[in-house]
Amino acid sequence: MRASRQISISDRFFLLEEIGRGGTSLVYLADDLLQLHRCAVKVLLPELVLRSDLRHRFISEARIMAELRHPAILQVFDWGQSELGPYMATEHASGGSIEAWVRRNGPMPPRHAVGVTLQICAGLTEAHLHGIVHRDIKPDNVLISQQGSCRIADFGIARVRETTERITSTGTRLGTQGFMAPEQVERARHVDERADIYGIAATLWFLLLGHVPTHAFVEDPWRAGIPGPLVPVVARATAFRPCDRHDSVALLASELSGAMERLEPLPPDVLPLAPLPELPDRLSSDALADRGPQPTWSER
Repeated sequence: MRASRQISISDRFFLLEEIGRGGTSLVYLADDLLQLHRCAVKVLLPELVLRSDLRHRFISEARIMAELRHPAILQVFDWGQSELGPYMATEHASGGSIEAWVRRNGPMPPRHAVGVTLQICAGLTEAHLHGIVHRDIKPDNVLISQQGSCRIADFGIARVRETTERITSTGTRLGTQGFMAPEQVERARHVDERADIYGIAATLWFLLLGHVPTHAFVEDPWRAGIPGPLVPVVARATAFRPCDRHDSVALLASELSGAMERLEPLPPDVLPLAPLPELPDRLSSDALADRGPQPTWSER
C-alpha cells in the first residue's frame, strides 16, 4: 500500500509504501535522504502508540539491534522518537522471510537448509557474546537480503543478561508455539542461550520439512523425516531439558558443519534465496531533487 501523501520522519526517511504489518507495528519501504539508499522504517501501529509498555519494548528492541553489528543481524541505521511515536530505520531485506520462501518454494534441500541455519548460528553467537538472548527465533524472524544472505530480525522480546531492565512482565508467555523452547512456557524471563538453540533447531526442522515441528515428531526426528546425518544434532538441540542441549550455539554450528559434509550435494537447479530486486538499492541525486521538501508526520 503506497503512502497516501509524501511523508518523512526526522527529515531523513521518506516513506514510500507499506510493506509489512504485524500485531503491533507497521513497516514502510523508505528512502534514506542522508545516506541515499533504500531502507525500511518500522513504527508502532497508531492505535498502540499510547501504550507505554509497547513503546518501551519497541525502544528496547531498537537499542539492542543498534548495538549488534554482524552480517547475519538486520542492521539498524537510526532510531528514536517522532511525531508518530518511536521508530527504527533498518536495512531493507527485499527477499522477505525464510518462512515465506519455504511457503512459496517448498522445503529446502538439506545442504541449503543447513547453510541458512549456519548463518543464523553466526548471528546468534554474536548476540550471545553481548549477553542477549533472542527468545523468538523462528523462520518468520529471519529475513533474506538483496544479496541472498540471512538477517535475524525482531529482537522485541529479547532478554539482556546482567541487567535490571524488565522488558516483559513476570508470568508473561513469550515465543511462538512450535519454535519456543519448553522452558519458555513457565519461566520465559529466566531462559538462557539454550532456548535460542532450540529455536534454531526448530527453524532448521521447518526448512527441511516445510511444517512446524510437533511435540511427537521432536521426540523422534528420524521418524519425522530429518536426514540421517542431521538426526543426532537436531535431537540434541531440541531436547526437552536445557542441560541436554548443546552448551553453545558455536558447538551446535560445529556439529551442523560436520553433518553437512555427509549430506547429498545440492542439485544444480536449486533456487536462490532472494528474488531479483524490483527496486533500486541506491537513489540518484536527481530523483531526490525532484521531490522537493518533504512534510513531517505533524504536517499530514
